[in-house]
Amino acid sequence: MTILRKKISKFIAHSQKKSGLSLQNGGCPASLIVLGTLLWGASMAMPASAPALSIVPEANASATPGNGTDALAAYSNGQRRHIRRAVLSEPQNLKKLHGLSILAALDKPEIIRKDLPAVVWQYRNNGCVLDVYFKSKDGKTESAPVVHYEVRNQAAENDNTPDARTCLRGIMDAHAGTQMVGVSTFYKSYIQ
Repeated sequence: MTILRKKISKFIAHSQKKSGLSLQNGGCPASLIVLGTLLWGASMAMPASAPALSIVPEANASATPGNGTDALAAYSNGQRRHIRRAVLSEPQNLKKLHGLSILAALDKPEIIRKDLPAVVWQYRNNGCVLDVYFKSKDGKTESAPVVHYEVRNQAAENDNTPDARTCLRGIMDAHAGTQMVGVSTFYKSYIQ
């Protein structure tokens, strides 16, 4: 936003030089003021392009798996939705997560392979496989960072690499429980 404001300021200054009018002298073309206001307003109304996962939500310390409770209880529903959205908007955000937050976003893996110091969690759906790689000396992945992830087709004979977003969406949908339905969806189904 500050870049856009700087450009608007330069544009106004350039226009004032050309026209010979300035705000200090009491003159400025009305179109210039309207243009500047519209550009500034547009910059304020622009949505963020993709939710970047700059900060992983903190897990509830009393609900960590080491205390014998379910890992999914470590995050609230809102925190889990935030992590899922960030991962779906940019799959590279997986590399900013650790084991506990992966559990919150994707649920429990189907296969866990431990070749210390590497630990691999594998998630599957009908079309693709997601491997999430951790580095952990003792095999505990709750606080271990994700060092790599790989998306591939479920069928070995298919060499095409599937889209990571589509694969992640399929895995999240497969592991999702009950989902809320919007009122408009309910209304449309009622009319039919």
